[in-house]
Amino acid sequence: MLHIYRTHIWNRLSEQEQRFAKRCLDIMEGHLERSVLSRLPYGYQSMLKQSISSEEDDMVPQPQLDTFIFCKANSNIGAFQLDDMGEEIVDLVAGDLYVLRYKSIKGLVEAGRVELV
Repeated sequence: MLHIYRTHIWNRLSEQEQRFAKRCLDIMEGHLERSVLSRLPYGYQSMLKQSISSEEDDMVPQPQLDTFIFCKANSNIGAFQLDDMGEEIVDLVAGDLYVLRYKSIKGLVEAGRVELV
């Protein structure tokens, strides 16, 4: 969930989603601080960086784009290619629910043509 803090991703969230994500991150940070981080030596107490010498957030995991998600098409998209080889094609119809790999429809989600359920 830490990858959401990156500005380009954070800005895509609705105000309600931002409040929810912030609460979750605050709870997780508090838990990690109390259970682990406060016991580590100075310079290693960050939830985002391995040490103070790290220049970027190297403790932030990347999301698993291969994960299956539930989604709904906001409009009729028609035949959509799910893979690079063109072997998997799905007809996306407005209002219908689908279970697909996120990486296949990431562009449609970002464009607002498909929403996650």
